[in-house]
Amino acid sequence: MFAGAEGVQSIEITNGSRVSGNRADRGGAIYADSGPIRSLTITYSATLSGNAANEHGGAIAACRMQFLSVGSGGSIFNNSAVENGGGIAAERIDSMYLANGSLSSNIAQLQGGAVFTPWLGSLHTSEGSSIVNN
Repeated sequence: MFAGAEGVQSIEITNGSRVSGNRADRGGAIYADSGPIRSLTITYSATLSGNAANEHGGAIAACRMQFLSVGSGGSIFNNSAVENGGGIAAERIDSMYLANGSLSSNIAQLQGGAVFTPWLGSLHTSEGSSIVNN
């Protein structure tokens, strides 16, 4: 999925949905070029896995993410980027919530196995959450 200058209001990946096996130069599965992703939710056993980027953001690349939530069994795993952000790469993430969700086994050749961002406003985690093997 590609979003241009206007960005994306909301993306919800939920209820066991799988986004996997995608390839791109940036954002293997989701790429927001110059506009923000206002809300991205991965929940209820949904997964982004096995995606790859030749540059940044194995699963997701964005200039700005205002709200990112991975919870209730949602996961971002086994994604890869040749440069930064094996799972997620964003120039800015305002709020990131990890509530019983996981970021695991994502690989970046340079920086940020799970997440790469020069600016993270806040990170909230709760019990049952995991960030492992990135």
